[in-house]
Amino acid sequence: MDNTIIRQLAAEISAHIAPEIPVSVAYWDVDKIAACLSYEPRTVRKLTARADFPLPRNPGNGQKRWRAKDVLAWVETFKAKEAKL
Repeated sequence: MDNTIIRQLAAEISAHIAPEIPVSVAYWDVDKIAACLSYEPRTVRKLTARADFPLPRNPGNGQKRWRAKDVLAWVETFKAKEAKL
């Protein structure tokens, strides 16, 4: 079997897929946080207003973004607090 077509298809597909940025260096906006946590964006906006939520960073584009690793660490802390109640 000739794998040429498969290689060509794989190359075409990979050209259209953005590489995943590692969580350790990624910045997330409200929509990305919502998608990762399976929440509605309006719920995430309420969470980001909490005093204990990580502060946003400005990676240079003028929009609020949060470091992904900070958000995930906060989620783990939040879940641990909720479990104790």
